[in-house]
Amino acid sequence: MNIDLQAVTDRLRDRASTDNDDQLQFSRWELSVILESLASYQELVGQANRFKIADRIYVDLRDEEEDRWAVVSDGWVLDNENTWVREPMPSSRTDEFLERTRYSRTEAIAKAKALNGNHDGR
Repeated sequence: MNIDLQAVTDRLRDRASTDNDDQLQFSRWELSVILESLASYQELVGQANRFKIADRIYVDLRDEEEDRWAVVSDGWVLDNENTWVREPMPSSRTDEFLERTRYSRTEAIAKAKALNGNHDGR
């Protein structure tokens, strides 16, 4: 089923603005479309390998097998002390470097958001 997320969003917004009840009521079809839309969105996000958090600040998947992510900006990566460090060529990256600069996706996104767009200190 092809889902128009904008149409679902508009329908929800219309219902919320016109319904005086404390609870919104939806048909089974509407609920199935909403749930399928959410599942499609979650699946899409789950397959992403890069997220733009702010101008020139990204969260990149760096090790697919281990599901390890890095906070990156213009060739620099954020380490576990929130310091920007130059990322060496792959063959020069030590285990210690990888341990200091790789995170779970959730951790990396949280660290990137906490920067509030600040990529100074490089």
